[in-house]
Amino acid sequence: MAPAVMGGVKIGTWFVPTGFLGASYPDWMKYFGFNLDFSYHRLNATQHSFDSIVSFYRNGVAAPRQASTDGTFFKTEGTAFTLAFMFAARYGFFQDSEVPFGRLQPYVAVGPAILFSTQTLTYRANRRDPFWSNSYWYSQDTASRSSVNVALAVEGGIRYMCLKNVSVDLSFKYRYAQPSYKFTPFDDWSWAGTTEVKYNPTYNLFSGQLGVAYHF
Repeated sequence: MAPAVMGGVKIGTWFVPTGFLGASYPDWMKYFGFNLDFSYHRLNATQHSFDSIVSFYRNGVAAPRQASTDGTFFKTEGTAFTLAFMFAARYGFFQDSEVPFGRLQPYVAVGPAILFSTQTLTYRANRRDPFWSNSYWYSQDTASRSSVNVALAVEGGIRYMCLKNVSVDLSFKYRYAQPSYKFTPFDDWSWAGTTEVKYNPTYNLFSGQLGVAYHF
């Protein structure tokens, strides 16, 4: 995937009496919390050779993989919006009267996520028609398609409490998902029938984030 700038917001609570809802949690629960993580970024792929993630179909019949020849490539342009449900654990260092838990707080979080993504596929190939004997060049730009998938979100980071209610956070995030997109482009191939192109990537998305948080 091509590099992209990510933006987002995180809303959550640590299980402490002074936290959200002010419940009377036992003392050991102050090390644990929960948050909703919203993030958005571009999801573009640089030029690739065709492989198992792009498949061609005519009238529902898959074209043999050996039908592809040298010179094929594709690129994608899209977006990704992630809503993650994160269960977190933390530890505090450098306790003082203003921040009794500790000003320096490393933490880890993991949980399921919902990945809303879109993709537009552009491809060009020197391809031998698997149903006939001719070979030809073709190029296609497809319409945008979307996919909604369950994903895995993992995050590790460190928080520094500059003030009692303000912190600076540095974190690194990993997300895993397997979306699927099906395109039906304008058919300029030499064969007759309905053409479909399926794009089935596996996303291993890594990101680094720097942010400021306010603690109620």
